Formats: sequence, C-alpha cells, structure tokens
Amino acid sequence: MIWPLYMPIEQVYESVPAGSGGGSTVFRPLRSSPPTPGTVDLVLSTLSSHHWDDIDRAFAEIRRVLRAGGEARIYDLRFAGYGPTEARRAADGAGIDPNAVSHTVLDQRILGLRPYALITIRA
Repeated sequence: MIWPLYMPIEQVYESVPAGSGGGSTVFRPLRSSPPTPGTVDLVLSTLSSHHWDDIDRAFAEIRRVLRAGGEARIYDLRFAGYGPTEARRAADGAGIDPNAVSHTVLDQRILGLRPYALITIRA
C-alpha cells in the first residue's frame, strides 16, 4: 500500500458539525486515513511537511503505519537547511532509530539555490 501524504498530519482529520445547535465543530479521523499500523509499503510526502506543526508527531505517525521493510520519502523545502544531525534529532524525538533516517539535499536548483531536500525513514 502507498500512502500519499498531501497535507499536514494535523489535517488528516475531517471537521463535522457538533450538533444541530450549530456553532461548534468537532474533528474526527477521515474514514480513509490514517492507515492501519504496519500496513504501508511507502509513505510519500511532497511539499507538505513545511505545514506540519509537530514534526515529531508526524514522524511517529509515519513510522506507525510503515510495515517492516517499508519506507517514507518526504520531499520538502523545510529540510534543505537541515543537516543529518537535525534529521536524526527529529527522528529520535519521534521514537525512531536515528540510523533509520537519512537526509539528502537534492541537486534541483531555483535561482542558483538548492532549496529541496529528501528525508527518508526506513522501517
């Protein structure tokens, strides 16, 4: 199974009216998300992680759904300024073995800068 993660982890919930009285909204998980633990072969996120408020929580959720041998590939601007140490620190904060995480600044350039990076998490 591939889980394309297009939106912030915080938005993997849908809002529904609290009741007929109106005014309030409650949040519940989307019916199709998140996947069952240990069932996803590949989590793919492109240009959404810079919207994630809690990177530790996001990494933990990604790791939760990955099956043994699965992989997450997170492409974003957010990580271009990171080095391997920061990526491993984020993984450690999510309870992920830091050695299961790699950080690569991509060669793609915009105005001479290399603004994109890839974080890979292996289960």
